[in-house]
Amino acid sequence: MENGNVGTLEPKTEKVPAIYGALRNVLNGIGAIAKGGTNTNQGYKFRKLDDVYNAFHPLLRDAGIIILPFVEKREDTPLLNKDGKPGGFRVALVVKHRFLSLEDGSWVDASVPSEAADSYDKATQKALSFAFKYNLSETFCVPFADMKDGDEESPETATAPQAAPAPAAKPAPAKSSEKVE
Repeated sequence: MENGNVGTLEPKTEKVPAIYGALRNVLNGIGAIAKGGTNTNQGYKFRKLDDVYNAFHPLLRDAGIIILPFVEKREDTPLLNKDGKPGGFRVALVVKHRFLSLEDGSWVDASVPSEAADSYDKATQKALSFAFKYNLSETFCVPFADMKDGDEESPETATAPQAAPAPAAKPAPAKSSEKVE
């Protein structure tokens, strides 16, 4: 016993990494991002990359977050054009994005799969852009301004033909010692 202090416990204080508060600030600031683009070949609507960048950039800047991409996995498949000749590539990626706080260097990682095809040399860039857009959308649960719920529609599919029922069993023939009437 020194100076009458016995077993005095000092409260332990651990500083919460700044990235958590910074991510919360972005989450609190982001609103719905409309699907402002339309795919001309298939007719579906999508969020344009520029719209996602424009919505997130000021929030990320003000929160002191930079995002670093890392390709964790890459697979590419050569494609053939309609004439059967080489015609580009399909690229499948798994991209990890590191959300890094400029305040204290803390970070969190989020990975997302992505794929794209291109008839020339842009499949990788397209897949990276898609990964970034969808990682932000999923990480921050960005609302869609005009998205239909996936349960509203069902794909039209043909039903597989049903197998013909098995023929009914024939009665066993009568034994010769039995009398048939």
